[in-house]
Amino acid sequence: MSLQAPIPEWIFFDLDGTLWDHASASRRAIMEVCTRYGLPPMTFLSAFKQHNDALWAELGRGLLDWNTLRVRRFELVLNQMACGCSSNDAQEMNHYYMEKYLEEPAILPGAMEALALASGVARVGVLTNGARDVQTGKLAYMAHNSVRIDFVQCANEGHGAKPSPDFYRTAQQSIGGSRHLLMIGDSFVEDIAPTVELGWSAVWLSGHQEIPDNLPQDVSVLPNLTAFPSFFAERRPVSSL
Repeated sequence: MSLQAPIPEWIFFDLDGTLWDHASASRRAIMEVCTRYGLPPMTFLSAFKQHNDALWAELGRGLLDWNTLRVRRFELVLNQMACGCSSNDAQEMNHYYMEKYLEEPAILPGAMEALALASGVARVGVLTNGARDVQTGKLAYMAHNSVRIDFVQCANEGHGAKPSPDFYRTAQQSIGGSRHLLMIGDSFVEDIAPTVELGWSAVWLSGHQEIPDNLPQDVSVLPNLTAFPSFFAERRPVSSL
């Protein structure tokens, strides 16, 4: 194993887009909503993505909370589609959406193997902008005797949200201030840039995104978590240095 690439004491994972296939779970749930309420699915999907993404950005800037986001995205879609629906309809629609969203597992390929490998050599955490009640449901699908998750931090619980460095600084303080930390995520802006700024190492799951030429030295790039075992084999525990 490489002496230049030790395994940190803590390995943190993002959840949506890293361990959990949010895009497919959301699309499936929206299709169920449209079937139940007799709405055109393609039009609804496009409008939902537009408003949901914008509201998530506001959440990240601390401009609204999770409960507001959940209902507001449906209000905006229904208003745009001129459906003549009320706020009560939006609340009911959101409730049904969330029920269907968590009805089936949407674990991304390689996620369970990566969690098991990380659990075998380090303490494992999950850092997410999602609401705790929803994220707990996702993590329940990943419960296995080879997987140990020691710490979970969600947004809007008194410590901000990604991509604020304060969100990550709070996590670091909560685990005792360890400096040997690794963040794994699919968003360079939300997961990678702020953690590298704080001196963490990072693994960017770049997918099909363009990789910049000036990538920080402490950032490794993998296409997705199916490549994690090979990356992992090149590292060793920091305690053995």
